[in-house]
Amino acid sequence: MDGNIQKALWIGVSILLFVAVVAIGMSAYGKASKMTDESMTNLDKQAQQLANAAYGVYDNQYVSGTQVINAIKSYKATPDEMQVIVVKGGSSTYYLSTGSADAGTLSPIAESTTNNMLKSVQDKNNATAYINPYGEFYATVVTDVNGIVRAIRFEQQ
Repeated sequence: MDGNIQKALWIGVSILLFVAVVAIGMSAYGKASKMTDESMTNLDKQAQQLANAAYGVYDNQYVSGTQVINAIKSYKATPDEMQVIVVKGGSSTYYLSTGSADAGTLSPIAESTTNNMLKSVQDKNNATAYINPYGEFYATVVTDVNGIVRAIRFEQQ
C-alpha cells in the first residue's frame, strides 16, 4: 500500500509541475506577443516616416521652376499614387492624376496626355502652361486620411 501512495504522490507532483511549466510558457507567450505587436506598430510608423522623408524637400519650402518640372518627371511613373498641382495666377493645373489627393481618390491621366503636358510646361510660347525654370514656387505636400503623401502643390510666388 505504501507503494501506491508513493506513486500517487509522484503522479500528483508531476501533474503540478506540468501545469506550472505550461502556465509559465503561456505567460511568456502573452508577454512576447504584446512586445511583438508593439514592435510591429513602431516599425510601421518608422516605415511611413521613411516613405514620407523623400517629400521633405517639398514640404513648406521655396523651390525653383526646374524643381517643379523635375517633380512632375520623377513621379510620372506613379500617377495612381501621386499628383502634382501647379498654381499659377490663381488657376490650378493637375499633373499625373485627377481627383482628390487628400481623400486618396486619384485617377491617372493618360500617359500621352502627361507627355504633352510635360512638353508644354517647357514651351516658352505656351504662356498658360509654361513653367519658368527660374521662377519661385512655394511647395507643400498633401496627405490623405492615412498620412500618406498623395500630392505636391506648387504655388508660384
